[in-house]
Amino acid sequence: MIVTSRNEERFFGQIAHIVSEKVNGPRYDPSFPKDQIDAEPNLLVMCERHHNEVDTFVTDWPTERLRGLRRDVLEQTANGWQPWLPRLQAISYANPIRLGHLALLRGVRIDLPFGAPSRSGLDTFMWIQSVLDGLSKLNIETRRLTVDFNLRTLIPGDLLVFDRQVRTLHGVPMDAAETPLTGDLDIDPLIYFSRGGIRVVMPIDPKWITTQTAFLDFTQGVVHLAGLCQIKRRLPPSNPPTTKRKPRGQFLASPLLLGIGALPHDADLEERRVFQAWDTETDEETWIGPWTTGFADETT
Repeated sequence: MIVTSRNEERFFGQIAHIVSEKVNGPRYDPSFPKDQIDAEPNLLVMCERHHNEVDTFVTDWPTERLRGLRRDVLEQTANGWQPWLPRLQAISYANPIRLGHLALLRGVRIDLPFGAPSRSGLDTFMWIQSVLDGLSKLNIETRRLTVDFNLRTLIPGDLLVFDRQVRTLHGVPMDAAETPLTGDLDIDPLIYFSRGGIRVVMPIDPKWITTQTAFLDFTQGVVHLAGLCQIKRRLPPSNPPTTKRKPRGQFLASPLLLGIGALPHDADLEERRVFQAWDTETDEETWIGPWTTGFADETT
């Protein structure tokens, strides 16, 4: 349905109705609600050839068969984004070199772009599409930052999925996109988050930032991001980055994929295993669960 000619892409898909609105139309059903004719469950996107085929050979393509086809397509789409990845609606950062290395170490060869995104229209779209196509072939074990996850249990090599508010430091303007990392966490652009006094720090290589808008996100001070990172090593609490609040412990991690989380968010990342109960000793309501201490601060 997408045709490329002279470096230009055109979409030639057509919207096909499963149940036609017209009395003499394909699969017309007088009992089908009129207000549902153009609703999403009654629609398919097809190329012109197959649209004509299903509307011409109606006996071969009855209503239930097309509905089954639609269900199959939706299931394939849902499964295309593997459960080990965060659900994203936009990609702000992706490091295909590290992602490709990750796959090779697990015996899987995937095709990923080895150059940086051009950040110019269609080229960026194709670059991101190439990354997603490669990742769809992987399904590996990750640790997920659920509400009651204890960051102290992380070890080097762990892959961590998160979807939460993070802090940004030392953002770079787009005209400095090719500036290499120095290794100094008081200079390099980075994002970080903390929980229970443990901090996870991720240096951001400007080369892998996808768009100009993403550059702005990494300079906001605070931004909500979903992503995948790999824990590299544990750092002493006294090590940079230098911030007002010192952590009790911290980890250095490599960000592999960052972006805006899809809605609704992954259910397991939002589940709260805490509940409000009546404390018989104090005769008042209180929060019970893994985050009983400082629960209000964590929710904020």
